[in-house]
Amino acid sequence: MLLLGLKLEVVIMTVADQLKRISNMEAIVQKNVRNLSWFTAISRAAAGGLLASAKSIAEHHQPHVCIVTGLYLPHGEPPCGETDGPIGAAHLAAAFHRVGIPCRLVTDRPSAGAITAAARGAGLATDFPIDVASVDDAGDDRGTPVEEIEKIWKKLSPAVSHVISIERIGISADGAPRNMRGVDISCYNAPLEKLFFGQPWTTIGIGDGGNEIGMGSIYRTVRAANIPYGDKSACIVPCDHLIVATISNWGAIGLIGAVAILRSDLREGLLKGLTRESDYKILEQAVFKGPAISMPSWNQQPAIQVLKVDGEPWEVQADILEEIVRAVA
Repeated sequence: MLLLGLKLEVVIMTVADQLKRISNMEAIVQKNVRNLSWFTAISRAAAGGLLASAKSIAEHHQPHVCIVTGLYLPHGEPPCGETDGPIGAAHLAAAFHRVGIPCRLVTDRPSAGAITAAARGAGLATDFPIDVASVDDAGDDRGTPVEEIEKIWKKLSPAVSHVISIERIGISADGAPRNMRGVDISCYNAPLEKLFFGQPWTTIGIGDGGNEIGMGSIYRTVRAANIPYGDKSACIVPCDHLIVATISNWGAIGLIGAVAILRSDLREGLLKGLTRESDYKILEQAVFKGPAISMPSWNQQPAIQVLKVDGEPWEVQADILEEIVRAVA
């Protein structure tokens, strides 16, 4: 009886340690490096989202993950997708691929270059599935209508279990996708939020500004009061689990770490690509082969081809990545 009690105590301590480590990891990805009061408000509203997201994947009997990303900046130099989103998506897809979890990426035609280049930088082969949606239903921009992508996913085997959005703008209250300044970007943004309404899969949203898919899960009063231009730009699309991160890439990398904590059998494979060298390569490929762009510094325009994410030097993201890896051990 005493031995049974001892074993039970060890199990409880192990679970408690997992929860503590994931809580610490959530704090890492939510480091408020710019000291923004509105970010503090939305991150608190989404507390516990990293754990819930990781558990839903780690405890699934046969996960199959689709990752949605891509934010096009029409006034960038050159106009193209930004570096936040594709980098995290590439890390996440590569990590799942390494441990045998079926995975695919999806974006739209305007952001396809950045996502494809990031995937190659992460070591994903040219035949890795990347669905490219057309901006409108006609499919006249060499992309596939979102409805057709949905049909393809529903025929896949094993069945799609999770759809994860990373730094992907969704519709606001008036039905238009809007950037952080409240500007309608419908002509550059395919309606991929359709993949988050009334679907058979679990949905996870990762965002940092309030206008991304999944942010509809935060109370409307929090979004309207705290998000810049929140009355116009705040996304109304909800998700099952929401991860708020200072930079969306960090939330994606944190999700890898959290799943690794919960699944010790997959830990080595999941973490194998989380190095400074691999992160730099993914970013470099996205910027110069995509191309992908970033603000030169926080909120400075125009966005340009530079090895930064949301205006932060690459070294800042690399340091966060290493903190996440250390938090797993």
